[in-house]
Amino acid sequence: QPAAEDAPEVISVQVGGKLVAVPDFRGMAKRKVLEKCTELGIRLQADGSGVAVVQWPSPGSRLQPGSVCRVTFAKGQVK
Repeated sequence: QPAAEDAPEVISVQVGGKLVAVPDFRGMAKRKVLEKCTELGIRLQADGSGVAVVQWPSPGSRLQPGSVCRVTFAKGQVK
């Protein structure tokens, strides 16, 4: 008789156990932001092109490696 508790097991893996601080990407080119994210082990979700104008989470936030950072890029500087 199958057990009623047949829910899939959820396994959470923490890589290295360290949180990384999110840099301030504003004003950086997309390639530079991607390099930084790769260096830190966080994934980049990029929107638009040009230089970074908005990011989430905000600079200084701490993320686990493998987390996603969303950055919006725009041409030219927003004044």
